[in-house]
Amino acid sequence: MRHVLRPLLAAKWVLERPEAPPMAFEALVDAMVGDPAVRQDIAELLVLKRRSGEQEWLPARPVLNAFIGELVAQLALAQQRDEAVPLERLDELLFETVMGE
Repeated sequence: MRHVLRPLLAAKWVLERPEAPPMAFEALVDAMVGDPAVRQDIAELLVLKRRSGEQEWLPARPVLNAFIGELVAQLALAQQRDEAVPLERLDELLFETVMGE
């Protein structure tokens, strides 16, 4: 579930905000999912996944599936922002990190 939701929510974040999305899945959900029913479904599924492991098949989650479908549709229609992202500071940071300066 995280393998599907995280990239979708991160993509939505990037389209809506100028900074990088949070690494923590829960923080990303808190920021990007407003519907209490979807948030509850995600929380319940996380509990089930932690108990069952990756191999076990879990029942379908219609609320969450509908949310994912809507999110995919929104992202398919999204337009890239026209803002240029300045990369100079990232280049400097990479150089400093690699060269140890």
